[in-house]
Amino acid sequence: MAAFPGDLFVRDIFELDIAEYSSTSITTHRARAKQVSTRKVQFSFFRLAVAAAKSILTNAPQSIDRWKKVRAAFYNLDCIVSTNSVPFALCDGFRREYRDFSKTSRIGELAQAITFILAQDVLKYPVVLDFDGYLASQGIPALSTDEQTPDYAMLMKTGSTQLSLIESKGSCPDVDVHHPKGPLGEALKQCGSGNDHIFKTAGYKATNTYGTHVRFAESGDGWRTVAAYCDPEDPAANGLMDPLNAIRYYYSGWLVLGGYYEYAARMARGALAVSDIESWAPTEYGGQEYLVPDNPVKQSMFSPFFSFRRPSERPTIPNEWAIDGRLIKAIVDEDLHSVLGLFSEEAQVQTDSERRVVTFRDLTLCSWA
Repeated sequence: MAAFPGDLFVRDIFELDIAEYSSTSITTHRARAKQVSTRKVQFSFFRLAVAAAKSILTNAPQSIDRWKKVRAAFYNLDCIVSTNSVPFALCDGFRREYRDFSKTSRIGELAQAITFILAQDVLKYPVVLDFDGYLASQGIPALSTDEQTPDYAMLMKTGSTQLSLIESKGSCPDVDVHHPKGPLGEALKQCGSGNDHIFKTAGYKATNTYGTHVRFAESGDGWRTVAAYCDPEDPAANGLMDPLNAIRYYYSGWLVLGGYYEYAARMARGALAVSDIESWAPTEYGGQEYLVPDNPVKQSMFSPFFSFRRPSERPTIPNEWAIDGRLIKAIVDEDLHSVLGLFSEEAQVQTDSERRVVTFRDLTLCSWA
């Protein structure tokens, strides 16, 4: 996987260690956490930024406060993530730079973004959205603020209508120690709380629940960042009956990210029509037609990063955000059968340096001029 040299957000390719643990060993009292597999995953700074944005926007796609938080998150990532290290790491001095509350907040937000990537690129769920956003999309009341909930709801793996939940935890110890059992156990409990709430109010449960714990390292440490997760061995038999509203919520957030604010509002209301997408420009990639929404605003969530730098240092930002033409037509037509069929095959996730295109698990892509 190659990056686009010199470009903000796509300037680096990171490598992250992933460790899977037996969920039974996590949930069984006094059992030792049992690691069952390891692997490495690669992603660009841009993909990390998109993950952070989607984790925020899918909570409430039409909230201007959420739009502001996305831009704040971009600046935060640019400050704390080391770009001098291929193994994913925080900048040297991160632990000294930030006070306890500020440090905990930044670690938590970054762990959520890493977990979003893990959910889409490792666990292979195309649609990942904020848990409270999922509840809103289904007309399910939110839990009270003093109740803990999972980070994300996940949908459409292999074209299934079943729902899964995932919660992230993060830490940045100053020694090479990783004890994931406690954080992973807490993450699974939060998923259980969210699952119980859905069952009490809507009568169904998530099929799977996952926990993650990201132990961050600084670039000068003698150890690497590790993202641990546990994958349930005995999934329940329940699932979501009709995911179309959740899918609309998710792609409304995607439209906001690309700067297509009016279309995003219509998507969220279920009011996006065939006549709306007739004006979207077709573009081809990998033998498939994608559609690029027309954008009178000419600004995406990334646009401010062009303006605040000196002309000689201004980065190239993505100028086209496109979605698989078959998918957007199926969503507009409320054709769930076709939506499930499109997600039944695993989409390729890649960075194409030659054509300057990044593709995503959710059947969208970004391109640079």
